[in-house]
Amino acid sequence: MYEINAQHYANVVKLPAPERYDYFVKRVADWEKVWTLEGERGWFGSADDEGVIHLPLWPHPLFAEMGMVGHSSKAKVVALDLDDLLDNVLPQLESTQQRVSVMPFEGGGVSVDPKRLRDDLLAELEKIE
Repeated sequence: MYEINAQHYANVVKLPAPERYDYFVKRVADWEKVWTLEGERGWFGSADDEGVIHLPLWPHPLFAEMGMVGHSSKAKVVALDLDDLLDNVLPQLESTQQRVSVMPFEGGGVSVDPKRLRDDLLAELEKIE
């Protein structure tokens, strides 16, 4: 796993939403892991103003830990393998009409359709191979 220092973290958090999304896709494709939050009842999700549930995802555990601010103290950061994300999690979110919140921080995350995220990750993986 790649290392993140305070300066790197600060620079990424300040990126405009489209660039933060691109950063996420490239890092996840490179390292084949993604992090989310889990509680006693499973993954943490948050609803937008229209009631649509968003699953928060980050490309590194430090980003996830910093994104936990405001969540239950019982939340913990958990890793998901990229294969599980592509084959199970994203199709399940799509079938239940949920969305993904990519790298949510205090100012919010990048809301993305699970199918788009899956397609973008697969395209990035093809570039790597």
